[in-house]
Amino acid sequence: MARARLGRKAHRRTRPSRTAWGAALCRLIEQGQPPAARLFNDPVVGRLLDPRTVAMADGPMRELYLSELGSGTYGAQVMRTRYIDDVVTGLVEGGTTQVVILGAGLDTRAFRLPVLAGATVLELDLPATQQYKVERLRDVPALAAQVTFIPTDLATEPLADVLDAAGLERAKPVLFVWEGVTQYLPEAAVRSTLACIGASVPGSALVFTYVRRSIIDGSERDPWSDEERPRLDASEPWLFGLAPAEVGGLLDSYGLGLVDDVGKAEFQCRYADPLGRHVALNDVERVALAVVRAA
Repeated sequence: MARARLGRKAHRRTRPSRTAWGAALCRLIEQGQPPAARLFNDPVVGRLLDPRTVAMADGPMRELYLSELGSGTYGAQVMRTRYIDDVVTGLVEGGTTQVVILGAGLDTRAFRLPVLAGATVLELDLPATQQYKVERLRDVPALAAQVTFIPTDLATEPLADVLDAAGLERAKPVLFVWEGVTQYLPEAAVRSTLACIGASVPGSALVFTYVRRSIIDGSERDPWSDEERPRLDASEPWLFGLAPAEVGGLLDSYGLGLVDDVGKAEFQCRYADPLGRHVALNDVERVALAVVRAA
């Protein structure tokens, strides 16, 4: 098992962002499901949350936590985690040995997916959130061959420069994981990131989440947006969204070919129904998979 190493100097913070905390809480609650019905195993996530939250998430406070996350958020979060786990597993088993996690937050894949034993993982995130994570996982061995934490701000720092400084082998295929991030970035930062990823060698891939544009601009309302948008706008505003119909064209303009684009209906069919799970899902966010095309 590998030890993780820290890249450039990071800063201290007492707790992670609300978004990162919520995603980790969903993964923690999922561990309370019976093993046969559980979407994934995450034995590490409890290290990233405070002991009080860990204790209460498996008790009578569980429903209160779920209601605080907003209608259908728990289901959507754990389904997207499973989908991205499947993508990572499939591509690494297929020979990809470099994984870059953009805006990693409290992601634990490098510490819980055995398939990464032969892969190098680079985690990029804001310094404060990343330092919190590094401190919490300091004594936890990684399952990945190597994990490097790179403090960075994708809204202001060119991704290519960050990856070059981190020693990424740009001549080899890379899997980029961009989960729960794009909505917080200005459009220019999203486009510059896609341009960098699209310049990777053919066979590289990107799996990313996006919020539907109609939720961002308020042209479509649902129970989730009525409950949560006021709080998000005040603390972590959403800036960027896409309509599903325009995802393929956007990716194509940066040399990426759309392979899959999934949301509520696909999650229900692929995961919930086969497991006999009855879990509420919202349709706020989708997950897309794309590959870098040959020139």
